[in-house]
Amino acid sequence: MMGDPRPIAERLKSNISDLLPHLSDKELEDVVNFLLKEGVRKDVDLYRMTIPILKTVLTTVDASDLYEAWQTLYGPGGSSQSRQQQSQLPLQSQQETSRSRLSSSGSSKSKVPMYDKDHVLMPTGIQEAIRKECRPSSKAREAMVERFVDDCRKNIPNLQRSDFVDLADFLVQTYPATFKDTVIYTNNKLGSDSLRDQFRNKFDNDKRNPNVRTSKELEAPARPEAYGCISWNPQLPASETEASQEEKRITLLNMSRLAKKNWDQKTIKKLMMETYYLQRKDINGEVVAAKPKNNKKRKRREMEDEENESQADDPPQGMNVSLVRERWPFLFTSKGMNQHCKTLTGTDFHDSLYEWINSDNADILIDLLATKSDDLAYMRRRMVREEKKGNKTAEIDELDEELFSADGFPNLVVAGTDLYSGENFFFCCDHTPIVCLEKLFEAIVVLLSSYFVLNVMYATDLACTLIFLQEQILKLKGTNLQKCVTMDVQRAAYKKVSRFTNKFLEFAEKWRREKGKENEAT
Repeated sequence: MMGDPRPIAERLKSNISDLLPHLSDKELEDVVNFLLKEGVRKDVDLYRMTIPILKTVLTTVDASDLYEAWQTLYGPGGSSQSRQQQSQLPLQSQQETSRSRLSSSGSSKSKVPMYDKDHVLMPTGIQEAIRKECRPSSKAREAMVERFVDDCRKNIPNLQRSDFVDLADFLVQTYPATFKDTVIYTNNKLGSDSLRDQFRNKFDNDKRNPNVRTSKELEAPARPEAYGCISWNPQLPASETEASQEEKRITLLNMSRLAKKNWDQKTIKKLMMETYYLQRKDINGEVVAAKPKNNKKRKRREMEDEENESQADDPPQGMNVSLVRERWPFLFTSKGMNQHCKTLTGTDFHDSLYEWINSDNADILIDLLATKSDDLAYMRRRMVREEKKGNKTAEIDELDEELFSADGFPNLVVAGTDLYSGENFFFCCDHTPIVCLEKLFEAIVVLLSSYFVLNVMYATDLACTLIFLQEQILKLKGTNLQKCVTMDVQRAAYKKVSRFTNKFLEFAEKWRREKGKENEAT
């Protein structure tokens, strides 16, 4: 077509009929009209026709054949004389010539177009460097590689990383002052190793998907770093509807109004597990998507301020605790709270606490604390006396609002003279008594579980204690368990907990060694 005096429409029709002789006259006319509509006015414009564009009027195979032929004929890699000569050849001869030319720079046929300095995708920084015959900036070079790889991904099927070798070699050969390596470490005398690697790395990194998440992670909260849960925002089960979930909730509510001796524990457990989705929906309320993180380099102080601002945000606001209790009375029992928390975090709080208390770790911790404070030492002696006396009952005292946590955080109010003689334990939250429990162990399970189930952040003055219990008893560790109100409080608390844990382990080793000697003596 180069140098052909005929109008562009006739030249296009002749060229396409040579390349795709099986097209009918109507199909050929449609393709020519389409190209003219796309703005083709000269031969070089065909070089910019990509496979997705051509697939609008052609099949994938025909579009690929035209694309490869036009890239060979009108790309920047060939001379005008060779283009003119090839335009006079039949289809078979053109394809053989293009294969021989492309194979000269590599062992396989190149799919990648040879982008020159005048290409629309070439960054201005690279064009300026080529004009001045100097080295471009690293940002301009990265932008060029990114644009070319992205363009090839969109337009070239079955793209391979090896396809970019020819493009890198072409750029170095055409513009050596701008792209050729100054130091050559391999047998590649062209000096295109660094550019080859840059294209390959970009291609490989694009294939990786760092955002692939497991089903458990997809159910994690909008701010997973604040809660440490594995099923915080579950999806509605496929076999359920909102109406069926509500029917089961009503069934549970009616069952709770029966006498306790008439409760069917198996049915209650089954329905509570099946309505986990609705329970989380009531507690969480509307879930707001997490804000995308800015990965650009920033000063450390700016990053810390942003972390504190993000961590200080109020947790998701669903129904208040009193309303949740009215809708889900079986949730605020030791079994109900533990079952919910096991699904939520993957940890059985009841079994973990029971195992820890029945090991020697509990005695070791109490003895260690007794060495740090006279009040704790007195508490230790009092607990031993109460255990010997077997006094575990007391009259139920009237609950006073002054006993509630001032900030509304979860707390236990003991009905009795003290912790060791208490008969009933009231779990309170949001300045409201929620449920009465008869056993201290059950009360502690509900208290610890509530921080996770009800989306409660750790109070600043209790952060160290709760983090220690979380790590040593519940075995919940990791970066996804940031439940302090700010990152500054989080860091300070973890430092203290880390120091105390080391002292605890040292004391435990000494304690067990002394106990072993006592057992040998007896």
